[in-house]
Amino acid sequence: LNVNGKDRAFLRQALRNREPRHAGWRAHIRALRAAYRDSLRREREFYWNERIRPVQQPLQYMPFIYDGATQTYTVLPKMPNYEGSVEACQLKLVGYLVHGHVLILYVVHPHVPDNANLSCHVMDKSFEIVAEIREAKGQPAHAPPNVRAQVDGASPNWNKTVMAYLDFLVATGVLDTVKLVRNPVGNTHEDIDALFALIRNALLDKDILTYDAFKAFVLAAFSTYGLPVRLVDVDCTYDYTEYFAPKVDVKLANFSYSQHEAGMLQVS
Repeated sequence: LNVNGKDRAFLRQALRNREPRHAGWRAHIRALRAAYRDSLRREREFYWNERIRPVQQPLQYMPFIYDGATQTYTVLPKMPNYEGSVEACQLKLVGYLVHGHVLILYVVHPHVPDNANLSCHVMDKSFEIVAEIREAKGQPAHAPPNVRAQVDGASPNWNKTVMAYLDFLVATGVLDTVKLVRNPVGNTHEDIDALFALIRNALLDKDILTYDAFKAFVLAAFSTYGLPVRLVDVDCTYDYTEYFAPKVDVKLANFSYSQHEAGMLQVS
């Protein structure tokens, strides 16, 4: 579909509406729906092809996907019968699924901003955890050279600091190739969202008063999960933005997030 930005909101609404009575409009809407669904299938085909690569070539490829869970049920104290009437501590849960290796759940404390520093911090920590998991399996204790990260395209994940961090990993020889894949709203994270649903069901209608109890419920949701599960506290991060700011070209621009468009950064 070759449409400009002003038309995309109209098209998204048209795809959701009931089919019009006019035969010509019906045919047009059906063609738009077919093209839209075909684009989703192609997008997911890229992701799922990458997803199985660690099984086929574990020493070469490490794809992962990460996203933040809905925060409506990650509060303390959590008392379903008194929601809205009790002042609560808002936690943020970030899921980091490293295919073939480990599921890492980061519990982000309320005072930690959701910004580029958090995105870089969880990537850094995840590389350390993956090295431990790989070593336990008899693999080299470092990340495979080719990494693909699928993310929600929101500003904490798609910005100059994250791009500079990934470029730094390649420039210093930690990795050979990195792909950062940004997808539009509503088109991503089908497997990571399914894992968040397990957590939601485990916490739903539960009275949870302490932080330790919250973590115990989260881990219990994955008692039969096929990969190792790590729960990691995040109460501070390094200031990656300040560190990389002098190294980033101030003219770098026009790559901002769009809710209607995908994007990819490859560093090699």
